[in-house]
Amino acid sequence: MAIDSVGARLGWASLALAAAVALTEPSLPIPSDVTNQGAAPTPTPLWSGLLQLTPVPNDLPLPADDRTPIDGTFAVHDPSPPQWWSCLRCADYRPSGGTWRLRFDRGVLRILYPVTGWRNLASFEVAGETLQVFNDPICPWDRGTYRWHLTEGRLDLEAVEDSCSFGLRAENLSRGTWSSCAPPDNRAAVSDAWEMPPGCEQNNPGLSTPSPSNELSVSIHPGDVRRSAVPPQLLVAANSENLIPSDGLEISRSEGVVPYGLNLILWEGGPWAEATVDIPADAIGVQFWGPATMGAGRVMFDGQEIWRGRAADLGSSLVQYGGYVEVSGFAPGRHRIRVEHLDLEGRPLTILFFGVR
Repeated sequence: MAIDSVGARLGWASLALAAAVALTEPSLPIPSDVTNQGAAPTPTPLWSGLLQLTPVPNDLPLPADDRTPIDGTFAVHDPSPPQWWSCLRCADYRPSGGTWRLRFDRGVLRILYPVTGWRNLASFEVAGETLQVFNDPICPWDRGTYRWHLTEGRLDLEAVEDSCSFGLRAENLSRGTWSSCAPPDNRAAVSDAWEMPPGCEQNNPGLSTPSPSNELSVSIHPGDVRRSAVPPQLLVAANSENLIPSDGLEISRSEGVVPYGLNLILWEGGPWAEATVDIPADAIGVQFWGPATMGAGRVMFDGQEIWRGRAADLGSSLVQYGGYVEVSGFAPGRHRIRVEHLDLEGRPLTILFFGVR
């Protein structure tokens, strides 16, 4: 009898683990392969996709579909840089810089970390000032108990007991004040005195690629250009602190850009990086290369926008995504190529190198 019980429990654990894996896999663009053949499937936006999911009654039955005193969408923003940019085996719920979004909705708790695309959901119940969290696919049989306090759109959660994910769920949910994404009076019209907190807005910058001037020619090389038939003759690491560029080449970046090996990570705290080329060149380009969670950006050449879009859409090779944006047809002389981050759901942008032909 005990063996059957254990077997059943392990079976539920396997199902819960599978559900967690399926849930936390980012619903992000899946670019075509390095040859860029075939159309990429239409992605499901992270937040709207999460809102379509409901918990599974792993531990307890699903709560009643009734409104609760804490129903609403909240966000908390940490201005410090995240501790990682591609997270395949990082601990669930681990707090990190950036925006976290939390929604309580009729017994369903949903949480999203757009920087890496991590997301999860669970059931919850409210009794007085006590909040119970359960049916979490990451920890199906771990129940969390919290005390909550909501005043003028500011929600504070105090962990009483919660061992889910080695205590990281408690650390995350109680890390600070969650700000409501709706005005305190819940009116549709936002008063002049109220500002939407960071992380609540759905940033959607226009991503239509502009048409360059008649003199310039812009080409896109999917994947890693170093593996192409005609790679650039000169490569300049984006992080010049780790690999100093040769004479006639200079790398500049805004304060707050995160150096990461030979890469530079553009994010909300450091939105641009550029290369100045003062040597003979027929073509100049920039290589985006990183995880599928890379966000959007634009490329400027001598002050003119020549490309914008999602970097991960450019191509892929194995588990890396991106491509090489190259411009040619310019007159001899000193030129500058600049990459700017476009805020799209808080996802960062990774630059590997600049290239010259």
